[in-house]
Amino acid sequence: ADGLAAGYGALTNNEQNSVDGVGLAVSELQGIAHLDVEYEAIYENIQSAYYLLQDAIGDMSRQIDLLELDESRLEEVTQRLELIRQLKRKYGESIESILAYYDEITEELASSDFSE
Repeated sequence: ADGLAAGYGALTNNEQNSVDGVGLAVSELQGIAHLDVEYEAIYENIQSAYYLLQDAIGDMSRQIDLLELDESRLEEVTQRLELIRQLKRKYGESIESILAYYDEITEELASSDFSE
């Protein structure tokens, strides 16, 4: 995950980032590509590289977003598991015993509300 973020940053975060530099090269070479077959070949290669970099940046961004969602979900699940562990320690060693205790105190609460 860190490598993905670092690679994304290297391509996008600088004031004059790598992709912008390639885009500038494409613009400059476009103006001279018609002058020589070699210039045209260089222009086409650089242009292809530019589009590949743009696609890669989009892919990297989506993967980073997915990783962030996965980390949030992991934290949520970890918190719920910790709560279950605490409930087991306090109210019984199984989910069934916790639910039985819940039913018991719910009934007690309901009967105490009606008796008042």
